[in-house]
Amino acid sequence: MVGWRIPIIGLAQARRSEYFNDFGFPVAPGWETLDFPNLGDINAYALEICGELMEPVNRKGDVVMVLPNSAVLPTDCVVV
Repeated sequence: MVGWRIPIIGLAQARRSEYFNDFGFPVAPGWETLDFPNLGDINAYALEICGELMEPVNRKGDVVMVLPNSAVLPTDCVVV
């Protein structure tokens, strides 16, 4: 299985527009990377949960994968 270097940033930082281009994809600086298996989406990135707002489903330190080119299915959680 081929691995990828996925950009990752804290969820609180992701609110700031300078971390994304006009299409909503990650741009440097400020992003770290995470080794992860190929997700089939070259624009995939990750958000690290850094507070309690998403509990009990996601807790501080959890990593949420964002796949912007994937279709949304009825059971998916989405990040808006």
